[in-house]
Amino acid sequence: MINPTRSRIRSLTGTFLFLAALFASHMSLAQTYPSRPIRIVVSVPPGGPLDLSARLLAASMATRMKQSVVVENRPGAASLIGAQTVARAEADGYTLLLGTPSMSSYAAFFRNPRIDVLNDFAFISLVARIPYIVASTTRQPFRTVGDLVAFGRANPGKLNYGSFGNANLVATEIFNEAAGLRGSNIPYSGSAPAGQALARGDIDYVLDAPVTLQPLVAGGKVRLLALTTAARTPSLPDVPTLAEAGYTVPELFVWYGLVAPAGSPREALERLSAEVHAFSVSPEVEEKFRPIAFTATSSTSEAFRELVQREQKMYLDAVKRYGIPQE
Repeated sequence: MINPTRSRIRSLTGTFLFLAALFASHMSLAQTYPSRPIRIVVSVPPGGPLDLSARLLAASMATRMKQSVVVENRPGAASLIGAQTVARAEADGYTLLLGTPSMSSYAAFFRNPRIDVLNDFAFISLVARIPYIVASTTRQPFRTVGDLVAFGRANPGKLNYGSFGNANLVATEIFNEAAGLRGSNIPYSGSAPAGQALARGDIDYVLDAPVTLQPLVAGGKVRLLALTTAARTPSLPDVPTLAEAGYTVPELFVWYGLVAPAGSPREALERLSAEVHAFSVSPEVEEKFRPIAFTATSSTSEAFRELVQREQKMYLDAVKRYGIPQE
């Protein structure tokens, strides 16, 4: 006859041993992570601001974690290739993606993106914020954003504006709607070609990051009119915000954020979050970001996820509102 007391003891002992082993494995991971090189995937070619930011973050992490951190460029398909690479990687904390607002746009702009951002990724932290800025060609006499808007309203359909990618197009259309502008969109393959077109006078204005536009400003080809963020940026103290100019536009900015495959170990995610925070408060990083109007930042995983959720809704609404076709 089985002794119920002895059976209960064995059951409790087994449960205790299982929990002890689980706790020990978690403690072991926390103490040993990372034990091998970490890979940060970026969905663009080398040399641009996203790639630069990834390499600065990788260098900071490598120094503090005493482990190699490499950046791997996986461009293509409007950043989908890099995102899919990470979403399908082993969820062990060693393959990461430095993502952008494009992540929020997949569901809106692709009929079958083969990726579910909110469920396929573990959100770690935002890494940087970059303002959009309304800029015009100096071949036009616009000195302020008010000049641009006044001309556009007086001459409907005579302005050409550039865009590069659906996320940028949506930001531009939001500005156009708030300002009452109607013009022709000229799409470009990227930020740099759009900037060069603006410098040549092929287009009249564009929304882009200051890092792309500042060399063109220095060459006298482009004029910065207004920031789309809530406050002015220290690196461009003389450029007003759209709100200061009298236009009610939701804050528009580019962000970079670190994610891992869903199901990655909590201990690894927490360590990576701490590394992003250390990066965000580094004086060296601030010194390198200031001239290009980048702001290093960090966030909770929940705040990062909520941002992507809000943007997903914005892009889904924009597809219907502005008649943007899906790919």
